[in-house]
Amino acid sequence: MALGAQRGPVLWMILREVSVLAVVGLAVSLPVALATSKFVASLLFGMKSNDPLLFSIAVTILVAAGLLAGCIPAQRAAHIDPMTTLRCE
Repeated sequence: MALGAQRGPVLWMILREVSVLAVVGLAVSLPVALATSKFVASLLFGMKSNDPLLFSIAVTILVAAGLLAGCIPAQRAAHIDPMTTLRCE
């Protein structure tokens, strides 16, 4: 912001970084979840080992939680006064 960036691009830059982290987390966790699903299904009654509805709900919740967690720092970064930041540093 001190170098002339507008609020919109700063907000999208931070949310883009958060979404990359969420996708990397999903890329790591989905194979692990698929590998351990038979074990979890043996512990829970009435659950199929590879339920696509369950996996899609979990992916949706994780992506939404990641983006929601990134919204607060993005809003703070987009609404910060550059002069206040430069004086503190």
